[in-house]
Amino acid sequence: MAYVRPSSAVGFLLFVVAGPTGCMIAGIVHPGKTEVGGGVSVVPPPGIGASAPGRDLRFATGIHVASLTTSRRIPFDVGAGYVRMSSPDAKDVWHPIRGAYVEVAPVVLRGDVWRVFAGPRAELLFAGDGDRGTGFAMFGRVAWETYAPVAFAGGTASGKACFAAVGYGALGLSPYTEAGLQRLPGGDVTTVVLGGLSVRHPAAAFCAGVTK
Repeated sequence: MAYVRPSSAVGFLLFVVAGPTGCMIAGIVHPGKTEVGGGVSVVPPPGIGASAPGRDLRFATGIHVASLTTSRRIPFDVGAGYVRMSSPDAKDVWHPIRGAYVEVAPVVLRGDVWRVFAGPRAELLFAGDGDRGTGFAMFGRVAWETYAPVAFAGGTASGKACFAAVGYGALGLSPYTEAGLQRLPGGDVTTVVLGGLSVRHPAAAFCAGVTK
């Protein structure tokens, strides 16, 4: 029997089991948010002229409380997770930076199918690709989210194939913006404005199998 469990950066776990009678694929999705975005330095770091402001691209994913409930009245979201960004130096050479974030976001406005979160976000940053150094970021963040509670469980089988899935929590889509102070692992301190798109996903699991 062969067994493989690769884990991706977005927090999904994939299980593959193969044997003489067939194979099965199973997956787990964490309850949280996954987002992509970018930003520019309002006050660029030393060595970067005003005509070429500092900038970065970002990816983040984490576990969030508001993704694990079907309640529309939850008053806040709290989450923590992984962040990866890429930022250029004065010679426009891009350097990878990874780290972790913690976010606290009260709901300040809400409607039937939307809500607005506003609150602080802190990040701890580490240099990548053999570079050394640590940094941090402190942001104020605002996000408008359209969302829906979801709860499902089911499966189907046809011949030698079968599929089953279960999920619980909230599914949503959210443009966001944030601004604050950022110290890169190399020591440069900048004031940045960021924006992007975030996808909220519930806790979910699935499996699919085929027999010989």
